Amino acid sequence: MREKGGYNIKSFTKIKKGIKYIQDNLDAKLIVILDFEFTENEPDGLWGLKKIREKSMLIPVILLTYNKNVSLGKFPEFINNKLFAYANKNKIHDIITKIDAAENLINNSVSGALEEWIMVQEKEKREKPYMISANGKELSLDEILEEVRTQTDFGQEFIKDLNALTIHLLLKKKINL
Repeated sequence: MREKGGYNIKSFTKIKKGIKYIQDNLDAKLIVILDFEFTENEPDGLWGLKKIREKSMLIPVILLTYNKNVSLGKFPEFINNKLFAYANKNKIHDIITKIDAAENLINNSVSGALEEWIMVQEKEKREKPYMISANGKELSLDEILEEVRTQTDFGQEFIKDLNALTIHLLLKKKINL
């Protein structure tokens, strides 16, 4: 295992094992580098991306392939499933640039900051009701995070409102940077 930017790099030759690892480690900062093609009898990268998106829209996924023409027919589906970037396996500098951009996204997004803040809270605090939504539903921090990760209507609205509040507080000079 090597480390880049504080991330442990894991490699899986079986897509289902990689998806299981992602699902079991949603509390970690993850960047996924997903191969377009796996061995025979294995689902392809699009299947993997869809499985990742069932659990989190916050994980940057970079698609690798030798030949971009292989994936062009499915490219709209990759975009619709929030593919972060595409990289050619033969161009290591391109891959590293995309990883750096993904790391930047994680470290500088409101969703990423919220996720990080929630994950450092004690489990007991994360599981208790934390807020009541506009429709009267009580939500714990873990439930809020799940809504944000899966980009439900509530999760999207929550992040939009959090962005607006942050900007409002900055403009009112309530936050000292």
